[in-house]
This record gives sequence, structure tokens and C-alpha cells, in this order.
Amino acid sequence: MVSHPRIWLLGRETYAGALADMLAAQGATVHHSEESDATNAESATERLERSAEAAHAALGGIDALVFLDRVRQLSAESDPDEVLTEAITASQRLFLAVRALAPRMAKDGVEGNVIVICDDAASSGREGFLAGSAAGGALIGMSKCLAKELGRYRIAVNVICHGFIEGIDTGARLTAHEQMLFKVMGLARQGNPGHLAANILHLARGGHWMTGQVLRVDDGLII
Repeated sequence: MVSHPRIWLLGRETYAGALADMLAAQGATVHHSEESDATNAESATERLERSAEAAHAALGGIDALVFLDRVRQLSAESDPDEVLTEAITASQRLFLAVRALAPRMAKDGVEGNVIVICDDAASSGREGFLAGSAAGGALIGMSKCLAKELGRYRIAVNVICHGFIEGIDTGARLTAHEQMLFKVMGLARQGNPGHLAANILHLARGGHWMTGQVLRVDDGLII
């Protein structure tokens, strides 16, 4: 078990900075790659490889990758090609990031962790989150396959699906149905990035004997 995990936080979502601060406050060392768009001369593969190398050098090794899947709001009236593109892009990002990181973890001999963060729509559905559900569902399926592939290298791959969290769902609005459910959820309290950080660290520190799993951080909305 690693007391102070070295975390490569990958994603340019608006809440990434707050999450990085929360992880650091709870004992992690964090390198945040914002994933700037590739130039014409640089492919997505090259960009992720460069980001992995920079994170590895800055941290002196990586114990965990925290992959942030952004919150998307697209309804059933949206362009179907846009929905498909979102799912493909999210899957490509995860695959390339893991392909860049896994050899480094194996070479360092660490018991690594890959932690994918996505919206609860990935596993349960949310009104207006058609694209988020498609992308998150693709990430869950890929994560389970990656867990099978990387287990031999002592790298665990798990997914955290979060419910409505203050500071993350900044552009989202709870529907009347979701508002009613929120009132009767298990712990009856609003989630925040600190709660999410605590669950991430539980996985990032290792010693949990768990891979290929989906953890729902949603105050009991899905039980």
C-alpha cells in the first residue's frame, strides 16, 4: 500500500484543478496534464506519449493514472454523429494514455492503478446526458478489457461513476425526478470534489485487491 501515491491526472475539465488540490491535500503528489490540442505536426499518440513522459519525470514515477471523462449534455435531439464521436474520442484518449503509461509502470515494478472517472449516466442514464452515457459506457467496457490485459503486469483498472457533485456538474441541472430522488438518497447530502478525491485515493494507494470494477459514488442513488 502506497501512503503518498504519485498520480498522473489527465484531463482539462473545469473541475480538474480543484480535484488536484483535494488529492494533494489528502496526501497525494499530483501532476496534472491538461491535454492541449495536438498541433498539425503532432498526433494524438505523440501528445499522450509526451504527457506521460512529462508526468513520469515530474513525479519520479507514477503509481496511478486518474483519467477524467468530461461531463457532456446532449439530448436525443442531438446530431447522432456527434454522440458517436464523443464515445470514440473518449475511448481513444483512454487507450492511448494507458498504452503510454503501462510500459513505464511495468518497468518501474509498481503495482499500478488506472482510475477512470465518469458521470453516473454511464451506468444508469440521466436525462439530457445521451452523449455522456454513450462515452461513459464505452469507457466502462474498455476498462474491463484493460483490467484483463494489464492484470498480468499488476496494474488494476477500475471506474468511478459519480452522481451530481457540486463543482463538477457546473452546467447541469437536476430534473424534477432527480431532485425527488436526491431527497431520499441514502446519506442525503450533496457530493463535492473532496468526496471524489477520497474515493480516488482509496484506489490509488493500492492494496485493495480489486480490478475491472465500477464504483458508484452517488449517495446511494444506484444500489
